Amino acid sequence: MSSDEAATARDENVHRHVIPPSYTKIPGHPGNGRREWRSLCHAGSSFRQETDKTNRVVTSSRGRMLDVRIDKEGRMRSTASPPALPWTDGVRALACAAVIVWHVVLTVRSAAGLGSTAIVTALGGLAHSAVLVFIVLSGYLLGRHWRGGAILPQTWLFVRRRTWRLVPTYWAALLLTLGTMVALGLDHPGGTHWDVGLPVSWGRTVLNFLMLTDIAGIATFSHPMWTVPFEYHLYLLAPLIAVLRSRSAALALGGLLVLLIALSGPPEHMPPFLGLSFVLAFSTGLRRQGMERPSAGLVAREVLPTVLLGGALVLATGGVLQEGASRYLALDAVLTPVVVGLLLLGDLGPGTDPARRALASAPLRWIGHRSYSIYLLHGVVIEALWRFVVAPLPDPSIALDVLLLTILSAAMSGVLGELLFRTVEQPTARRSAQVGRRPRVPVGVA
Repeated sequence: MSSDEAATARDENVHRHVIPPSYTKIPGHPGNGRREWRSLCHAGSSFRQETDKTNRVVTSSRGRMLDVRIDKEGRMRSTASPPALPWTDGVRALACAAVIVWHVVLTVRSAAGLGSTAIVTALGGLAHSAVLVFIVLSGYLLGRHWRGGAILPQTWLFVRRRTWRLVPTYWAALLLTLGTMVALGLDHPGGTHWDVGLPVSWGRTVLNFLMLTDIAGIATFSHPMWTVPFEYHLYLLAPLIAVLRSRSAALALGGLLVLLIALSGPPEHMPPFLGLSFVLAFSTGLRRQGMERPSAGLVAREVLPTVLLGGALVLATGGVLQEGASRYLALDAVLTPVVVGLLLLGDLGPGTDPARRALASAPLRWIGHRSYSIYLLHGVVIEALWRFVVAPLPDPSIALDVLLLTILSAAMSGVLGELLFRTVEQPTARRSAQVGRRPRVPVGVA
């Protein structure tokens, strides 16, 4: 530090020092004995410390805000969000594509009156896995960005943000779906899987808009949209998981959730195992905040208990669940820890490997960023294109029907999803991010 800088520091009556590569005590701050805190800046960099009455504001030597706070024991804690993971948009894009392909196959197969085949079963498992990836990714990222504090204010803040993020776009998509159904006659059965959401009635409409279809045990008007109310209700578990903190408590909560839903006779469109996946993913995201480098031992400690619990739940529910649901639960007992382990490796791993670079490519990020809007609208798009474009054509083969409907549905869903994203999802996502925030002003600035 130069003499001019030292004089400036003395005049401003602030602590200015160099952070050593090791741990250190914050100078001038009360604490019990020797306390250690991890450097939040690069080793050897300098900073200027200023705190308000709550010891929450720290500014750098250039007046930039450092997202840290000092706890009552004199330790520095980060309040900054972890770095963004652009490759997760690519994961969402691929998951969304898998779901669209499956619903195209489901539409054509049900219209043709065909039974299940090995290929159809495999595609169904792939689509289910894609939905699970959505749930696990959401849970992990929410836990990764969770900030501590008084639980009731944090819960209220979390619910408000999640509501702004999900509900307005869901309502807009539901209005578009209902309008299309009435205008094109899709509110009448057409002989495809679409019919599970019928009939349209005032009571079902209220349940759809209040996001209570999962609790009522009915399908949403557009059958792919069933995941939104279910996921929204899973989010309400997040504050409880944050309070429990320990992995054992999270495992117990997830296992109990599976058993309760399984024993209550779950409808086919509300699989009981997704609750377990969310709980474990959110819990891992919370613990990730204290992790630095990935290792085989670290990942094993995270995923092995999940594998054991999943196996125990498969055995415990074997005589309760139907064969299909039991198979999916077995699939998820393996898939959930695998996805969580890969997320940890991708999150904490140094550099960028070819897989992460590919997932972070511009086309996949574009789709992934809009995947929520695309997902909400693709169901009604597929049904409309099937009834009025593909089904009336001469029928050369089911395979060609699937191929044509997939191409048209992906393109149309992308266009309409972009419109929904621009007009509703993007503005409300920004509103969600601003909930509870105050203008951040350095200390001493009026």
